[in-house]
This record gives sequence, C-alpha cells and structure tokens, in this order.
Amino acid sequence: MNVKQFALQTVAAPLILMALALSARAEGPRPPDTPAATFGVAPSHPSNTDGREAMIDRHVFAKLAAAGIPPAEPCSDAQFLRRVYLDLWGRLPDPQQTRAFLSDTADDKRNRLIDKLLGFDFLEKPGHVDYKGPWLVEKPFLDKWTYTFGDLFRNGQQGNARQFRDYIYTFLRFNIPYDYVVRDMLTATAITGQSSGVAGFLTRHEVDGLRCADVMHEDMCDEIALHTTRLFLGVNLECVSCHDGQGHVDDLNLYLSKRTRVEFWRQAAFFENLRIFRASLSGQEFTLLDGPPLRPENIWQGKIDKYQSRNPLTRFGGLGYRLDAPSVLRVARDPQANVYPEFYLTKARPQDGVNPRHAYAQMVIEHDQFAKTTVNLIWSKFMVTGIVEPIFDWDLDRQDPANPPPEPWTIQPSHPELLQELAQWFRDTRYDLRLLMRTIVRSRAYQMSSQVAGEYKPEWDRYYARKITRRLAAEEIYDALAKSTNVFGHGMQFALEQVVPPNAPPVKALLDAFGQSNRATKLADLRVTAVQAALLMNGELVKTKISAKTAGSLVHRLTRERPPHPIEQTVEKIFLATLVRFPDADEMAKAVAHIKMHGTPGVEDLQWALINKPEFLVNY
Repeated sequence: MNVKQFALQTVAAPLILMALALSARAEGPRPPDTPAATFGVAPSHPSNTDGREAMIDRHVFAKLAAAGIPPAEPCSDAQFLRRVYLDLWGRLPDPQQTRAFLSDTADDKRNRLIDKLLGFDFLEKPGHVDYKGPWLVEKPFLDKWTYTFGDLFRNGQQGNARQFRDYIYTFLRFNIPYDYVVRDMLTATAITGQSSGVAGFLTRHEVDGLRCADVMHEDMCDEIALHTTRLFLGVNLECVSCHDGQGHVDDLNLYLSKRTRVEFWRQAAFFENLRIFRASLSGQEFTLLDGPPLRPENIWQGKIDKYQSRNPLTRFGGLGYRLDAPSVLRVARDPQANVYPEFYLTKARPQDGVNPRHAYAQMVIEHDQFAKTTVNLIWSKFMVTGIVEPIFDWDLDRQDPANPPPEPWTIQPSHPELLQELAQWFRDTRYDLRLLMRTIVRSRAYQMSSQVAGEYKPEWDRYYARKITRRLAAEEIYDALAKSTNVFGHGMQFALEQVVPPNAPPVKALLDAFGQSNRATKLADLRVTAVQAALLMNGELVKTKISAKTAGSLVHRLTRERPPHPIEQTVEKIFLATLVRFPDADEMAKAVAHIKMHGTPGVEDLQWALINKPEFLVNY
C-alpha cells in the first residue's frame, strides 16, 4: 500500500462515495410619475427582535410532532461554527476563532457569533457611538452575498459588471430594505451604465438582433418580464412566453395551465417605453432611458433591418410593445392580439399618466407574493430546500390549505402557515434581509444535527426533521482550499471576492467541474461527480497547495517550525484549518503514526486526505 492509499483509507473516506451518499427603509427619492410608496426604517437594533426565531420552531416542531417524526438532536458547537461561517461568510473560520468558540462556555455564544457574522455587533465595536451601524459588517459577509446576488441577477455579461457589483455590495453593506432595492432596479435610468451600477439589472436583459447594433425591443421586454416575475414573484413564465398553458403544462402547474401567452405579453408591455441601446453601436456598454428614440437611423427607430412597424409611438414617446415585431428568441407573436400593460397576478393596470414600469415596480413590491418569494429564497440558502420547491416555480393555485386544489394536486408549500407568518414579519420589519437571516440561523430548526440515530426516511427532509446537508458551491470549495492550505494566487485571494466568475486557467477547471454558474446560460450545479473526485485526489492545483515545497503553505510552515512542535500539535493544526474541528482519538493515533513513518510527505498526505473527505465538501 502506498502513502496516498494509506492516508485515504485510514484517515479519509473517498470523495466518490459522496455521490452515492447525497441525493441532495430609509426614505429615498421617488421616481417621477409614481404614486407615493411607504418605506420604513428597520429596527434600530436587532435585539429588538430577539426571540422571534420561536415562530420558526413553533411551526417546524409542531408539524414534526403531529406527523410522529422524531427531530434530530442539536448539532455540536464545532458543527454549528463551520455551518454558520460557510452559510453567512462563505469561508472557513480561522483556527484561532475555532479554538476560542469551542472553549467559550457562555450560553449565548452562538447568538453572539451570529451577530458578529452579520455585523449586528456594531454597538460593541470600538469608536464613537454616533458612527456605529450595520455598515460595520465585515467584508467576508459582503463578498459572499454580493456574489450570491450577482449569480441571481446574472451580473457579468453587460458592460458595467463592476459598477453593478458595487451597487449590490453597497445595498448589502448599508442593509437597505430589499423592496427599495428592487424598486430602484426596476425604475433605473442611465445615460451610461459606467456611471450607474443599478442600470446593470435591466441592461443585462438586452437582446441582440441579427446585427450587433440591433436591439430586439420586444424580446428585451419579454426577458425582463420573464426574469423579474421569476426572481421577485416566484412564478416561472418560460412556458407561457411561447404558448398558452393549456395542453402544455397541465400536469406541471395548475395555475399556469390556465394562463395564456397574451397575458405574458401584457406583463412584458410594462416595459414598452424602455430604451436600452448601445451608445456607440458596438460593445457591451448600454444606455438605459425611457421615451423616444434619439436619432433618425433605422436601428435607433426600432426598424430592425427591413422591418417597418405600423405602430405609433406611445404617449410617453416609447416604441410600445409591437406585436408585429420580429423575434430572435420565440415564435412569432399574434399581431391581432389586444395587448396593454396588465399585471399578471392581479390584472391591475397602471393609472393614467404613470410610467408603466414605475407602476409595475410598485405592483411587484406591494404584492404578498414578493415577500413570500424573498423569504423562501433566503430560507433555501440556509435550510437547503425551500418551503416551496422549486423556489422559482410556484404554483399559485396550490398555496392555501383552506382552499386546497382538486385531486390529485396537493398543497405545494411544506409549511404554508410558517411561510405566511414569516413573510408578514419580513414586511413588518421593512424587508430587512439581514434580520431575516439572523432569525433563521438563530432557530433550533437550523441548529439541528444533520445526523440522526436509528431509522430515517428521506421524505422526512420536507419536514426539516434534521439539518439537510448541501455540497458547497464551486467558489466556496476553492476558497476553502485556499484558506485551509494558506495558498492563494491566480490573481486573487478568494473566488467570492470577484466581480464575475473567475476564469484563470487552473482555477476555472476546478470551478467548472464543481458546477460554477456562467451567469448567462448555465446555472450553478451542486451535483457530485467522479471528475470532481479525480481533481481533488490527483489535480495539480490541490497538490501544489498541500506541498511542503510551496512557500507559505500550511504544510511548509508546520514542517519548518523550529524548534519542531510535537506531531500531535501538527495534526491538530491541520484538522482545525481543514475540517474546523479537533481530531478524535482514532484519527489522532493514525495520523501520528503515519507522519512518524513518512515525515514531511506524511504531513502532506494528512491534509490531502482531509481535503478528500466528504466532510470537507459538505456543509453539514
């Protein structure tokens, strides 16, 4: 048996087995022509909401009791520490932070850690009290969630990716109410995206024609309607954007089976006056305005190639939503249809004199579905599965237990009453994302162990009978590799700090294998494959990071300490840095024996083996 085989079999379980084991307001300026909106201010300090996590536990544990399902025990402190760091910061804690937390005997240490990671410990930070606030949150939190929303908003294809990234980073830093942010993105204008980060949300949905200079106006309106309805209202209109629901989605979505393509066009018509165009007729830098075209050329007048519209300009000067316009994405529209801006969920129309997309923004954030969709999204980031699954495929006819759907349909949410109460609380706290996160991770439901004793049935996961595990995202895996080995490089320190998905050759290969999103056509993929196992066991990237010859690596430092520390201390330090826990007695004995036998290569083997444990790749 060679050195690597010994380390893998005695200290670590092969990664490939994991594939079989896992089957898982501040008041601000109001745009013109828009009715006044009520924006509030979040609680002055999160301690005002201490104990509100009880609403989560009340629903979760009552449902478990009613079903006769035994809940898992609470997780250990080491498990909680690693879990909450990865979920809130996207990276592993430092070994000294692990030691300090595990040695702390205070009853409130978990809550204090949560507040630290969320920046809610600002009153305890040094400095003048007048200048303390939630903007003192530390950078790893902002990096993790800026990247998360960058994926959601597909930031990376338009010309102002950095500016849009900075916009997301700033609204997270100052904890701006989420309804304000969404309204801001939907009503944005910009002479140039280089001077306006918020413009990146809408310009991302620009659709090219057959020529680079052509912008397919109606296709653009369709894409904005499709993605905003999905992201902010949870309803996926992809199917009904091409055909009526009846006869196509009857067995998939009861609500959408009754919807028509004309209704989708009416949703898209809210953006009929929007003008997104290339200021220089080339490249990915866009202008975002309302109103009429600004120049006489055909491409600026919306006359794509030889297409001539019969429609007059709208009362706001825009091109309108022209049913006779060509499409490069979908089958032809019906020129005889009766289309005007009409909100998909309520059939409401904008008031006379109100800019339609401003009215749309207001309708979105005021609808109950906005709060429910946002709560469900954030919930899924911590609890792995949403109360409604899939999180962006809601069936609106299957939400209310008091009005159940006809058989064989069932209620879609696993905990509809919890969803309703949590959404109402989210509205009451003025759409405070960080406060929502705090409430979820403080709950006993979140802090349960992922392991159970005795029989466990997979269907119990929908009851949250245990903490559901998840494979780390591609960027989290790379960052865990870099941090645990103390080897960075490739033009960056952490992947989650980047404006767009990293593409340096050695890093990109790893990230692609682990399912990195390209923010255009490919969503993040958390499946486990044999290719991933091969890269971690034999890839040069991992070999370099664990090598004693790599200057600054953890192994380099530990094997060159003078005077040399006891082997037990070396083993302990590698476990703390890599798995965020101390080794048990059996692990310690095997690791010490292996290092005594092989010296420095044995230390390399130990970290290599721990990196190849499923425990390293899973947030459990």
